[in-house]
Amino acid sequence: MVVHGWDLAMATGQPVELLEPTLQAVWEYLTEFLPTLSDLVRALWGAAVPVPPDASLLDRIVGMAGRKP
Repeated sequence: MVVHGWDLAMATGQPVELLEPTLQAVWEYLTEFLPTLSDLVRALWGAAVPVPPDASLLDRIVGMAGRKP
């Protein structure tokens, strides 16, 4: 929901404000989940987009999910 919420917010020009514990939980989940996907399923997400190491946690999440923050 975080990544799709971000997609919707970007498409409609809305701000995205999420609590840090929510972002941390999503980050921890994605760092464990995404590497386990088969190449076919991973292709549905899109290739990870590099983001600077000092980027916000939300930007790192959407980058990992194949979006350009």
